[in-house]
Amino acid sequence: MIKLSEISRHSIRHQSKDLDGDLEFKERAQQVVVSLQGGEEKYPRAWAHICEISGRGYQRVYQRLGIKIEKVLN
Repeated sequence: MIKLSEISRHSIRHQSKDLDGDLEFKERAQQVVVSLQGGEEKYPRAWAHICEISGRGYQRVYQRLGIKIEKVLN
């Protein structure tokens, strides 16, 4: 079984390579990550919304591929 965390890590690495040439975007993204980790109120809500939308999109793809995803809570 492939873990969702493994899929996420691969996706992040791939996107990171694509964006390495855009230094302005990279700097803005780093600033947002710092704000998110610092608990700035607007970012966790936005991040949760992005994750929800992404999850629905991934779920449609997984269904088409016949892949069943199980959430494992630690």
